[in-house]
Amino acid sequence: MKTKAIIISAVIIALFFLGGQKALSCGEEHKEEFLQTYTLNPQGSFSLQNVNGLVVVSTWPEAKVEVKAVKRTKRDPKNLALVKIEVKSEGDRVTVETIYPRLRNTGVIVDYEIRLPEKLAETSLRSVNGRIKVTGPIIQLNATTVNGDLEVAGVEGGANLSAVNGQIEATLNAGPTKIETVNGSVTCQLLSLTENLSIETVNGAIKLRIAPEISLNAYLEARTTNGVISFDGPLAFQNLHQSRGRLEGQVGTGGPLIRLRTVNGGIHLTKG
Repeated sequence: MKTKAIIISAVIIALFFLGGQKALSCGEEHKEEFLQTYTLNPQGSFSLQNVNGLVVVSTWPEAKVEVKAVKRTKRDPKNLALVKIEVKSEGDRVTVETIYPRLRNTGVIVDYEIRLPEKLAETSLRSVNGRIKVTGPIIQLNATTVNGDLEVAGVEGGANLSAVNGQIEATLNAGPTKIETVNGSVTCQLLSLTENLSIETVNGAIKLRIAPEISLNAYLEARTTNGVISFDGPLAFQNLHQSRGRLEGQVGTGGPLIRLRTVNGGIHLTKG
């Protein structure tokens, strides 16, 4: 009986500590905030590299960059101090990087809210796990994420947008623009076209909406392996070649190339 009582006591103690650990891992979220402002000429550049977390970028009529970040974790709050936000401000360039300790899973997520000067010349955003949202006006944008969606509007110059596992939504001006994802759909609204546009995905549909107020002059190449190509609205095609998985031809008087490619998914063009 004494042995049995000891075993029961040991089990109770073990369950107590196990429950405590579970409460620690599933308890309240611990946070640490970061807020700094740096001078940046609109002719300069900004870059951000993040690992885990949301990135939201907007603009304001100031020659400054505002970097607001929130580090958060449901694990040991001491882990927050292990993740560093490193900012370098040198001349006409500001860089921000999230630095994690090597070979250690801290469970820390860092969410960013960035405000950039309106019409900043160059912006570069990179993330591993997290959504990226950009609202301009900015001039040139390079945005990449591995696991997460991209949502972009207000880019007045060139744009390179890429993801591996994520959907991409973009409102496009001018160009040139290149959009690529592997597992996800691409939805674009075209406000104007003065340079080439390339959209490519492997597993996902492509939807291109052309603003009703523009007169589109371009050359279109659209292809899909396992899907259907369709279009509606007043699009003036010339020398049109169409099959189930291929649509090529001149739109209007011709102009920049619109190249659309997908393997598993449909392609739909609409105007209006």
